[in-house]
Amino acid sequence: MTEKIYIASKNLGKIKEFKDLLTPLGFDPITFQDIPFSDIAETGLTFKENALLKAKGAFRETHLPSLADDSGLCIHALNNEPGIYAARFAKKFGGFPSVFDEINRRLEGFDDRSAHFTCAIAFVLSETETFIFETSCFGKIALTPSSKGRGFDYDPIFIPEESSLTFAELDADFKNQISHRAKALQKLKEFLDFNK
Repeated sequence: MTEKIYIASKNLGKIKEFKDLLTPLGFDPITFQDIPFSDIAETGLTFKENALLKAKGAFRETHLPSLADDSGLCIHALNNEPGIYAARFAKKFGGFPSVFDEINRRLEGFDDRSAHFTCAIAFVLSETETFIFETSCFGKIALTPSSKGRGFDYDPIFIPEESSLTFAELDADFKNQISHRAKALQKLKEFLDFNK
């Protein structure tokens, strides 16, 4: 396995998470700041499909093993919406925090406020060698968003099963143990460690 791995993301927060994982394992993370790559249309119907589209697209442009992820919030009473359309859903209703009002409006009359975050990470070594690591974090939608100045996106309205606080209120170290992305990153780490 080559030491260079391309991170197919332009989200600096995600890039930092991937770098923090890859560098101690002896890999050299390459990003769009080193080698630009084209935006890939997320036309898949699942988190896995979208992650794989992005990772394959980056692999074909850079000829380097490539990583990409896709994630979103699934609200059970709303047929798992917004799901893979989480970013577009938020934008449609005015972004954050305006979209929280729309979600609570839609949940009026429902006793079930359960939800989960899902993250899928795709790793492409070649056209025929692709690996996907998908995990979820289960919890519920808060009646009132709360962030204490932390978190991003849907974090202020999601309360994981492991806590009474929202993702945005949690200590970063604890969130990085239980979150959907942290769990997927752990699976990736185990895979890379094993295959070094």
